[in-house]
Amino acid sequence: GKNLVYLLLCRSSNTLIKERTDSLRTKNEKISKLVRQSNIRESIYTIPIINLSTLVLSTAEKVQLKLGLDYSFTDKNKYIKKNLAANFESISARVSGKIDNEEKEDFHEFLRAYTDIFTKNIFMTRDNTYSKLKRIIKDESIAVISGDKDSSVVIMNKADYVQKIQDMLDKGITDKIYIKSTDNTFKDLKHFQDFIYRNFKNYKHYDKMYPRSNQPGQIYGTAKTHKFIDMNQVKLDSLQFQPIISQIGTYTYSAAQVIGEYLKPLCNENPYIIKNTQDFANIIKAQPPLSETEEYVSYDVESLFTNVLLNDTIEYILHQIYVEKKLPKLCSKLIFKRLSYKLTTENTFIFQSNFYKQIDGCTMGGPLSVIIADIFMTKLEEAVVKPLEPKFYKRYVDDIICRRYKNQQDVLFDKINSYHTKISFTIEVEPSTFLDTKLVKENPIYKTEVYRKSTKFPVHWSSKIPKRYKRNAINGDLNRSKCISSDFEKEKTVIVQKFKNADFPERFIKSVINNYESNEISKVEEDELLIPSDFFEIKKPFILIEIPYCEKNEKLSKRFMAKLNIFTKNYYDIAIKWITKKVRQLFPLKDKNPHPACKIYEGCCSCGFNYIGETIRNVETRWREHNNVNMDSEPAKHLKEHIDHSFTWKVIMTAPKNFRLRKNLEASIIALKRPRLNDQLDFNKLTLFRNGVT
Repeated sequence: GKNLVYLLLCRSSNTLIKERTDSLRTKNEKISKLVRQSNIRESIYTIPIINLSTLVLSTAEKVQLKLGLDYSFTDKNKYIKKNLAANFESISARVSGKIDNEEKEDFHEFLRAYTDIFTKNIFMTRDNTYSKLKRIIKDESIAVISGDKDSSVVIMNKADYVQKIQDMLDKGITDKIYIKSTDNTFKDLKHFQDFIYRNFKNYKHYDKMYPRSNQPGQIYGTAKTHKFIDMNQVKLDSLQFQPIISQIGTYTYSAAQVIGEYLKPLCNENPYIIKNTQDFANIIKAQPPLSETEEYVSYDVESLFTNVLLNDTIEYILHQIYVEKKLPKLCSKLIFKRLSYKLTTENTFIFQSNFYKQIDGCTMGGPLSVIIADIFMTKLEEAVVKPLEPKFYKRYVDDIICRRYKNQQDVLFDKINSYHTKISFTIEVEPSTFLDTKLVKENPIYKTEVYRKSTKFPVHWSSKIPKRYKRNAINGDLNRSKCISSDFEKEKTVIVQKFKNADFPERFIKSVINNYESNEISKVEEDELLIPSDFFEIKKPFILIEIPYCEKNEKLSKRFMAKLNIFTKNYYDIAIKWITKKVRQLFPLKDKNPHPACKIYEGCCSCGFNYIGETIRNVETRWREHNNVNMDSEPAKHLKEHIDHSFTWKVIMTAPKNFRLRKNLEASIIALKRPRLNDQLDFNKLTLFRNGVT
């Protein structure tokens, strides 16, 4: 009997071992298959990584960077719940009138619960993006730079990057484009505020033009890797950079946006302007066939923005407004001239803690730059192109295409190239591409296709963004192809392969294409209606909700939206703005802002009392007011009563520009910390989180 039991146990053990061995073999085969598939995908979707630094990248770092700097990951910053709670507080206050009294507490509990759930889902999501790149992020001697017109990733020693930008600045100073300056942040702000108030206080856009804060512009560079045919040929000495001066947050930024819109009509009557790529495709398709003696040529203005003749252009604008009367006057000629120079030549920017000003040309990144460049080219065309009456001449900003006779002197090119010593043109005969459009010559006509750079990739499927963003990426490509290409069916095949290479499921891609084509048919049917189907519908009030993105939150949002619409009785048109973060945000190239604005801050008195506040202005301005005993804020009153006390100030967090959201954040922190000097009871007005948010 014992032998029989022993034999049975041995057989059972052998069977178990065999089953486990087979199971492990199967798992290993599956893993090997996945690895092979991964390697195949990696070879197809491999964004170029150009490492010009002394840093040796690990395999994990390479794998992550090959997904590109536009790859999004789950952002787990510590203020997620505070911002979400402030957003929900605003929604609660706004829709309160549409919620039945007996349902209000249930509604508040509903929002509180989803604040916790959405936040928990973010921190429960597994995402190793940051940890994979942490070594590079923490290494201050390394700079990670994006390609200027492609998806390439350039890694450089920070010292080399700084030297490249500094060399451009030094050359700009020599060419009298830049001058060295000093930190006049608050002086410039005060002068401009007074100027706008005196001259534009009755203008309908005064509130937008009047600045509340100021910070210096920030210059950074993107790598012109698209100039290289082979990325292996990119070397430090030969790599050039596109300088960009970000003017967001400067005291002239909003005013420049307003004036930019005001000046746009000056170019509307220019018959040579191409509105967009679709407009160009339609224009080129409508052209009569070329004769055997004709050809297309393209001209390109070298560095148009920085070489714009600013003085001449501003004088031309003044003539169009005050002599030709092409625009309604906003103010006197002298005041508008002063405003124009303030918006273009008085902006300070910072690099490596040194301050500069651009005194000529236009900045890449400025809100007025494109319209000023367009107006300058319009002036040039009126003086040179119009008298010559070319058979065909069209321009989009600094890219020009025209047709001419072969083997004859190009009088037009000679004339525009000699217009001014600062303005130089290059020429390409029979260009194969123009404005993202591939020109395919089929004598005697040209057909058009979408031009796609081999180093420009769509976002990878694994990127942590909502599916509707991925759907929109395909729809955008389809729409571009529909507008540009002579062969849409061919373009669809290219699009399918392009997104399959980015690991998009083929079923998903084809589903989007089918929906797009169905919608196109519906649009045609809609256009045939005399009265649109939604003509009599009353437009609902719009509410935008900001929610941090992760896949669980996206799935949960459908249920959340359904319940929210039930509570509000479908009175509102509600949409979600998903908060995502891109890898490029982990590698900032701009100088740290020395004068932060739009913050929640805390002041600690030497006696132990503290104060919480918020401001859309520069925090230094607000802190100076609090330290001034002649002001009426609570810290000022406290200092007036206790002249030997003093405050230490610090920023707690960045706040939104939206006033209500900012006040909700402040109220939440006040409710949590209960500062002794806050004489406000805003935290009592909070309906969801009366005790604040941890």
